[in-house]
Amino acid sequence: MTVLFDERVTYPAHLTHSSRIPYHSGGTLAAGAMLSARAIRVRSSFGSLEASSEGDSWFGEAVGDLIGWVNKDEGWDSYGARRISPQVARRVAKLLHQLASSQVPRPFITGTSTGGLNLQWESDRYDLQFTFEERDSSALYWNKEEGEEWEGPLERAASALQAITRDKDFSE
Repeated sequence: MTVLFDERVTYPAHLTHSSRIPYHSGGTLAAGAMLSARAIRVRSSFGSLEASSEGDSWFGEAVGDLIGWVNKDEGWDSYGARRISPQVARRVAKLLHQLASSQVPRPFITGTSTGGLNLQWESDRYDLQFTFEERDSSALYWNKEEGEEWEGPLERAASALQAITRDKDFSE
């Protein structure tokens, strides 16, 4: 894989290691590829990715978080948690890119003890969580003011994401 860096940018030391994160095109993204404040440019034998920070300002930071989770060793939670699955990380990276360019606020990213990942948005009014595991994914939604809650497939979460996008508590 070839990573194209902007030599004029100073990269934070904690993200300039040789970590790799799977990406939906089948290639991988190097941690350093995510560090430019202005743009991301990665080219590999599997395809290219270019994303600017305009309109998706939190994408690079979120992928940095994702890289951190992927790099955790087996047992990262001191209770024997599995390493984060590369297949799960690939699916989450693809979704993060789509969400970032859709004006959705940045999610809080956590690992699961089974090797999956959670994306969570929480405010005084809403709680929305996407859980990605090896074989499936799901969403959990709770509108605290109206008492509405449900759990189901991610596809059902589109209206919840729209509500969160309009919620001023999520403004950056």
